[in-house]
Amino acid sequence: MIKIAALLMAAGSSRRMGGPNKLLMPFHGQPLIKHAVIAISDANFAERILVTGRDNAETEKHAPAFAIVHNPLFEQGFGTSLAAGFSVLVENPQIDGALVMLADMPFVTAAHLDHLIDAYDGATVIRAAHDGVPGNPVILPRKLFAAMTRLGGDQSGQAIIKASGLVVKLVESGPACLADIDTREAWAAHQGAD
Repeated sequence: MIKIAALLMAAGSSRRMGGPNKLLMPFHGQPLIKHAVIAISDANFAERILVTGRDNAETEKHAPAFAIVHNPLFEQGFGTSLAAGFSVLVENPQIDGALVMLADMPFVTAAHLDHLIDAYDGATVIRAAHDGVPGNPVILPRKLFAAMTRLGGDQSGQAIIKASGLVVKLVESGPACLADIDTREAWAAHQGAD
């Protein structure tokens, strides 16, 4: 049986929000991060890891059942947080793949995540998409874990995926996979969304 870990990326500095930590802001009745935590908690993952940065102690309170990886270099960019998360996973030979989920995507549900998990065969890259437009989350196979640990700055891992030559399979996941809440405008626009 293929075992997939979830890496919930919650280490950003929320610069585009212009002050407050977006993940701790109320969104549809609870902190923004809680939506992603619930989705991952209810999906079929073998391991759940929260990667923190800014306000790490407060952020961790919202994911009590997750393993915690704190990235002290989070201000240097997303690549450092990916490297921190994959540094843990590379040490666990039982994990066959890793789903990378951004903590500011509140409309992604456990059903979306299980749909991606079901599409994963252990070798291809699986990416959520809507109408052919790539979005998030993404599942990476184990053969890419070591390379991901060497990321830095604002690198996203796209160059690693491209250089690997692996097939990237887009899995229709609806508009939820394209909706992230990273500005005040987005926060206001989506407050009334279902």
